[in-house]
Amino acid sequence: MSSKILVIGAVNIDFNIHSDQPYVLHDSNIVHHQKQVGGVGANIAQNLANFGMDVSFLTMFSIDALGIFAKQTLTHKGILIDHCDTMSLPSNMYMAIFDQQRDLYLGLNDMPLVDEMTPRWIKTKYQYITSFDAIVLDNNLPQKTIEYLVKTYSSKRIYIDAVSGVKAPKLVNIINQVYVIKMNHAEFEILFPKETVPPKTMLLVSNGSQKITLYQGDNIVHQTPETIEHPISTSGAGDALFSGFIYGLESQYSLPTSLSIGAYAAYKTIHVKSSINHEVNINEFLHRIK
Repeated sequence: MSSKILVIGAVNIDFNIHSDQPYVLHDSNIVHHQKQVGGVGANIAQNLANFGMDVSFLTMFSIDALGIFAKQTLTHKGILIDHCDTMSLPSNMYMAIFDQQRDLYLGLNDMPLVDEMTPRWIKTKYQYITSFDAIVLDNNLPQKTIEYLVKTYSSKRIYIDAVSGVKAPKLVNIINQVYVIKMNHAEFEILFPKETVPPKTMLLVSNGSQKITLYQGDNIVHQTPETIEHPISTSGAGDALFSGFIYGLESQYSLPTSLSIGAYAAYKTIHVKSSINHEVNINEFLHRIK
């Protein structure tokens, strides 16, 4: 029987922007853009749904047109959002500006709805959250909300995405109390400047095109990503890595196999413009590595 997974986090309207020419600061630049439903939490929920998992998403939507668009998009993908709430604030927005190598050059976010996902609001969802086997948290949530969730649902497998170097320090108080934390190398150096890792919590650490490292106490597993000759966009690659790893663990695969699934999902995502590659076929990949 597959796990029931609840993702709690942000849903944004993402605008991915890139230019074919170097940017000229303090001037107008000709660019191409793509609009999509995103946010770390929403991306992970979409990936897990694409992988065939039973996934629900708990977030706060806006009542505006973009909020309606986000609801319709997620529902169409089979993600259960029936316990989400709506507010009259504007939809969360994230603008990702990519350089000519399709790496993130500048990220801008305006996320008023996330601040409304307070411990008081989360407490009204107690019975609902209790029904799940595993919980995935997006570190865009307020720090007090994350700490409340980790303390209240300590008996469950809790996965957290650190999100960014600015937000990673919010996790300092609960590092030893969760199942897995996903971060990039810069976030790892912020949280563990002396490289003294927690004894039980697994740390999934990405480093761009370099090797992916999984720490579990004294046990360290490495995964070297496939070489990417012509990347389309790195947007969503980290979310895909984490989603694939979650899929592997919740499907009872070994740590090395789960890491390989995550690396495969990230590799496939880098080959599309969107933050989600809807053509990722986990079963095909697993058959290939048997």
